[in-house]
Amino acid sequence: MAAVLPDDHELVDLVGALTLQVAEVKHVEVRLRPLVGADPAPLIQHGLGYDTFFLNSAAVECHTLFMPERQTFGRTARATFMKLNIGGGYKRIDGFHNVDHDPLTKPDFCFDLEKEPWPMEDNSVDEVRAHHILEHIGEGFFHVMKEMYRVCSAGAIIDIAVPHHRHEHFFGDPTHRRPITVPMLRQFSLKWCLWHREYFESSSGFAPRLGVDFEIVDYEYCVDSAYQKMAEEGKREELEQLSMRFINVYKDVLIKLAVIK
Repeated sequence: MAAVLPDDHELVDLVGALTLQVAEVKHVEVRLRPLVGADPAPLIQHGLGYDTFFLNSAAVECHTLFMPERQTFGRTARATFMKLNIGGGYKRIDGFHNVDHDPLTKPDFCFDLEKEPWPMEDNSVDEVRAHHILEHIGEGFFHVMKEMYRVCSAGAIIDIAVPHHRHEHFFGDPTHRRPITVPMLRQFSLKWCLWHREYFESSSGFAPRLGVDFEIVDYEYCVDSAYQKMAEEGKREELEQLSMRFINVYKDVLIKLAVIK
């Protein structure tokens, strides 16, 4: 049973301990308005991200977006920051530097994301646009995550778009090397890894061994056009059930990561 947000979808301000009154609710989404100057520590250890609560034996998954002023994340002062559009091809976006391995696309930075050191300084990037590129990364995926973390400043946002792994757009392209899913990206969160280690006594996750820390701050499943009417009618639970049984229900997944330093 999904929790119902207010009709006007007003964002909720929460400071201090988060208390949820839960009966049989299995999924809760909380969107938090930016609170300038607020101390996020009592709510979420790193200031934003992912928490799982176990209340009355019901696992409640809480996806949170808590964005106080960006400098509160420990960013080193810089005059300017760079924005990257990685794997951008011929697409140009105002304010972004294009990164691509194909010289024919005339990128601002031409190099192999998977194999070469990224030619940017540490902590010099405050936004990365990674639209339909991560699913193409092969054996160098960990290298990409490490280099992206290195060049990004604290609080930088990674804007990801990928095909849903159960849609024909994903498995119909021979250049797609791996599915990119929300559960997979959680394993690059240090907080998630430490929680998993403590609760399950497991070494699952990649954040500690790679020296990275990315928190999922938002995600959205975009339905295929054949199911658009159901989405507009708010039939989220039915769509979720269909997606577990059939392909081509969700077309794309949009995910935002925040860099924690």
